Amino acid sequence: MAVKAGSPRPDVSSGEAVKKALLSAGAVAYSTGASGVYVQRLFDRLGIANQMKDKSKQTSPGVRVAQYLASGEADLGFQQVSELVHETGIDFLGPLPADIQNVTVYSSDIRIGSNASEPAKALQAFLSAPAAAPVIRKNGMDPSHP
Repeated sequence: MAVKAGSPRPDVSSGEAVKKALLSAGAVAYSTGASGVYVQRLFDRLGIANQMKDKSKQTSPGVRVAQYLASGEADLGFQQVSELVHETGIDFLGPLPADIQNVTVYSSDIRIGSNASEPAKALQAFLSAPAAAPVIRKNGMDPSHP
């Protein structure tokens, strides 16, 4: 979650607090990707889908949520952490609270019979090495999540 840089930071410490922040916001932006689909479902789950219809702004493909926030087109924005943490013009509030969080898990595999299995194994080893964890965290992901 994020707001325009310098804007008041709403309480987003729980699912109920996020619900209040959503209802208080003039406009809310979210992505067209998987996180945006989740936000739409979250509105339903929180019982506020009807209240959010007129003030929700789903970004166009290729347009970042941060652009809506930085320009003042939205007061509160939702996108995957890795898409928000390095953006300028916004203040990153943090991930969704645990009671309403949805985790995206990335994994890899190597096809049986691949003619590039050794380089693929090397990449997997590199990305899963303890030395990679700080860089992964810095970019908004959690390498320790199962």
